[in-house]
Amino acid sequence: MKYILLLSLFVIPIAHQSQEWVSKMQDPNVNFYEVQEAFNSYWQGRTIDRGRGYKQFKRWEYFMEPRVFPSGNRPSPFTNYQERLKFDAKYATSQAKSGNWIPLGPSSWTNPTGWNPGNGRINCVAEDPTDPNTLYVGSPSGGIWKTTDSGNSWSPLSDDFVSMGISSIVISQTNPNLLYAATGDADGSDTYSIGVVKSVDGGINWNTTGLNYLVTESKKIHKLLIHPANDDILWAATNNGFYKTEDGGDSWVKKNNYVIRDIELNPQNPNTIYASGKAIFYSHDGGDTFTSSTGLPSTSLVGRIAIAVTEADSNYIYAVAASESDNGLLGIYQSTDGGASFTLKHDTTNLLGYSEDGTSTGGQGWYDLAIACSPTNRNRILVGGINVWRSLDGGNTFSIVSHWVHPSSVGYTHADIHSLDFIGSTLYCGSDGGIFRSFNSGSSWTDLSEGLEVSQFYKMGITEQNYDLIIGGLQDNGTFIHKTTGWEHIRGGDGMEAIIDPTNQDVWYTSYQNGSLNKTTDGGASYFGISDSIDDSGGWVTPYVINPSNTDVLYSGYSSIWKTYDGGLDWERISTPGSTIRYIDISKSNPDVVYYSSYDEIWRTDDAGVTWINCTSNLPVGASISSFAISPTDPTIVYLTLSGYSIGSKVFVTGNSGASWENLSGNLPNVPVNCVVYEEGSYAGIYVGTDNGIYYKDSNLVNWQAFDNGLPNVIVNELNIHNTTGTIRAATYGRGIWESPVRGPLAPPTADFSSNFTTVCPGQEIHFLDECYNHGPYWSWSFPGGIPSTSTDQNPVVTYPSVGTYDVQLVVSNAAGSDSVIRTNHISVESPSVNLLNIEEDFESGINPQWVINNYDAAQTWAIVPYGAYGLSDSCVAINNIDQITLSNDELFSEAFDASSETEVWLQFDYAYGRNSGIKKDSLAIYTTSNCGISNTHIWQEGGYNLSTASGLFTGPFYPTSSHWTTVTLDISHVAGDSSVKVLFSNIGKQGNWLYLDNINITNYQPATTIQDVNIPEVSVFPNPSSGIFTISGLPKGIYYEVYDITGRLIIESNKEELNLINHNSGVYLLKIIIEGQSQVIRLSKQ
Repeated sequence: MKYILLLSLFVIPIAHQSQEWVSKMQDPNVNFYEVQEAFNSYWQGRTIDRGRGYKQFKRWEYFMEPRVFPSGNRPSPFTNYQERLKFDAKYATSQAKSGNWIPLGPSSWTNPTGWNPGNGRINCVAEDPTDPNTLYVGSPSGGIWKTTDSGNSWSPLSDDFVSMGISSIVISQTNPNLLYAATGDADGSDTYSIGVVKSVDGGINWNTTGLNYLVTESKKIHKLLIHPANDDILWAATNNGFYKTEDGGDSWVKKNNYVIRDIELNPQNPNTIYASGKAIFYSHDGGDTFTSSTGLPSTSLVGRIAIAVTEADSNYIYAVAASESDNGLLGIYQSTDGGASFTLKHDTTNLLGYSEDGTSTGGQGWYDLAIACSPTNRNRILVGGINVWRSLDGGNTFSIVSHWVHPSSVGYTHADIHSLDFIGSTLYCGSDGGIFRSFNSGSSWTDLSEGLEVSQFYKMGITEQNYDLIIGGLQDNGTFIHKTTGWEHIRGGDGMEAIIDPTNQDVWYTSYQNGSLNKTTDGGASYFGISDSIDDSGGWVTPYVINPSNTDVLYSGYSSIWKTYDGGLDWERISTPGSTIRYIDISKSNPDVVYYSSYDEIWRTDDAGVTWINCTSNLPVGASISSFAISPTDPTIVYLTLSGYSIGSKVFVTGNSGASWENLSGNLPNVPVNCVVYEEGSYAGIYVGTDNGIYYKDSNLVNWQAFDNGLPNVIVNELNIHNTTGTIRAATYGRGIWESPVRGPLAPPTADFSSNFTTVCPGQEIHFLDECYNHGPYWSWSFPGGIPSTSTDQNPVVTYPSVGTYDVQLVVSNAAGSDSVIRTNHISVESPSVNLLNIEEDFESGINPQWVINNYDAAQTWAIVPYGAYGLSDSCVAINNIDQITLSNDELFSEAFDASSETEVWLQFDYAYGRNSGIKKDSLAIYTTSNCGISNTHIWQEGGYNLSTASGLFTGPFYPTSSHWTTVTLDISHVAGDSSVKVLFSNIGKQGNWLYLDNINITNYQPATTIQDVNIPEVSVFPNPSSGIFTISGLPKGIYYEVYDITGRLIIESNKEELNLINHNSGVYLLKIIIEGQSQVIRLSKQ
């Protein structure tokens, strides 16, 4: 009965007037456009007030929309990291990763004219239990930082992390070198979690734990706790369950399926745990079971609850609840009986609003919510929302102790409080502006953020007039400008595009969200608005550019292009209204030429805006245009970048003003490309900033090269080049501004190549692969004895008709020189050795030399791994499709056998495969060939769901157990009578998962097959129709199912008996389940 009651705390449908968009946004399985629709529906007809969460959603929308356009399907956060690993594995050499990046900050600031300065958001803090001067903090996209001198200096610890977001850090109470961290951004979704990581050397090195992306499926980990006396015991609160480990993180047990936002340990008894989501519950057995607390409001009214305990009295627990309807304060609650029951203490002052007197309505409780209780006084509590409030009487009354405006008479900790923690008698506050400390429970605060470089920049501007002058707009922290004296915070709010007049370094333009433009003409001493005459709505980051020849002329992009002739005093609309404009650029050599783009179209004017021409032409349909750069010497040449995850659609160039576009994507990894900059005076050198690094290419190079040596694994939003000094600057989303010298002079190339075979049959195709470095698009191949005997293709295909050995030579060049490589007797052509039946290959001694692997792309291919079929042997052959190039074909040829005297021939093999998702569907195909693969006969193929031998999904590597294997028996008697036959196993990879093969037997008799009778349970669903909650009856333990919408889009993969479609639209859905190879489809109706 307790279980049923506890479950009800988390599945009650949200009230009609609630902010349903919040829960949808926080669920990565919900389509982006469904979230957007829910948000727009909620705000329709409502006044957009400060401090209501509107701005936080718009930030997320701005980031996510170009990456999911036009499908709306949100990507796995692990995709970016996988793509970079594949790029580095194939193209990285000792020379290939160029650049020499150093950070420029901001790491500190002065505040002459702004009102909400800060270095960047901090989600969490932890203090070394043996040294209070040693602190660790976690940021949403800037990683983990450490100080050993109480915040006087900081060092980054995680610049190479898969995910640069951190939401929780815990330290062993007995071994201060032992740390655990929860990756991802639990509050703002700037990054998703790839699990819990662990360090045993004070944060120098980190390793994954058993709670990783395999388990959490790209979910969020909100908070970690570690047992105060047993380092092996930890707990994790996530949005897909409550987890516990008792072996130091090697393995984790999921104790329930609840969405948990906060957890605390009883100060006197660590076996007593308190947890909160939309309600509060407690455990007295170390988190194995929970009981719900009483006295709290209905979960239909609650958006989120945060909790606090106190060493002053272990029976006292406090809670702050945010309202589901508007995320303002629902109430402050107190328990004096160890969490069994709560009473309302305060609900009159809106502690979660923005106003200093608590009279504003609504709040951002889904995003910023924190509470702490003094360890020495059970009646002293602090609550954080946008500001920080304190009560000295157990929550009856409150006074404000920190306000979001700087400077403040009541104290300043920046807006939006994400953590409040008493560690001993010291109070720490993590906010959107940094980390703050108080020794007197909030009466006064010290900013410890100096040295933290965690700023999230949207845009950046520079000027050739002054190397030191850099201006940029930041999320949460307004607009900053860098001078010789350091960084200054000059404007508040969220800072967006910022530019400096190229002819007068005292004239700056700054902007806020949606196109509110400001200007200074006196070097920042005063500012005035310049967009009042623009009657239009712009994007979150509204683009604008300045004419380099006549700086009184500017263009800005809203739903139309607007133009000013007087530096912004008056504007006129000069284009037809349409989709929101995302990017603008103006030609340096001919300022009458201007281009602008929406997500899927690009337009041009040649007459300063009198007429406009659509230049989209042959760009990919459904592309999300992120930026473009016009050649500084020729306005007909434009380089354009695309966001999103469309393979091979990253960078395009036009040489005819957009009449047609050429794809330059080449070997770029499949990640969003955010920006591009052209290097003046180079061989058409361009740099692109992506979600996982910076890449370079010019007309002398065939391939893109990584250009991010020293740069953290962080999103790059904008690139600028200071031509006078030959430096390139990067505005990053989480690690501030960085700088490097440009690439520099071109070096001669290095010649190298590989081939998929070195020993072949006469007439068999050989694929040669260019593996040169630093070379131009010029190849001179020599294949004496081959057909063809020479080639200028990059990757030629050659056959050799006659038995013998043959040399291969390749010569490559660029503008700096040439190089050649010759391999003597590289190719051996011979007739295959033919074996008698029967053939048995168990791979226990490796791969038989007579078995041949065809690896066309020199990437992932078949290899021996330590997993035997059914657990009865030690090894098999397998291929890693996770890190595979999409649609790559890797073939495994058996040894040749003689079937000339046979009347029947049979093939039997064991295999195992676990799916990654419903989209990444790898396949296995079987062929026979009587001429070494010159021609093949197809006999069997399975892929995706039908290929799978294991129930459920494996979002990380699939490692088979004994029950995951199946046996396939095929009659291949069509080869009877042939004297030289091979069987070909072909893997067609789509970045799904590992595929394993074992015990391949080719016989002249039908092998025995053991078939066990299995009783297949019948699965049913009730109620059906339902308002959103369905119960799946008869579901075997551990069996996963899939739910598809009416368009065929996979929306849910789960093994839970309860299916929750509350956050999905009404309509028809299909539930598909496969048990013991038999599938069942059930039609669901959501009302």
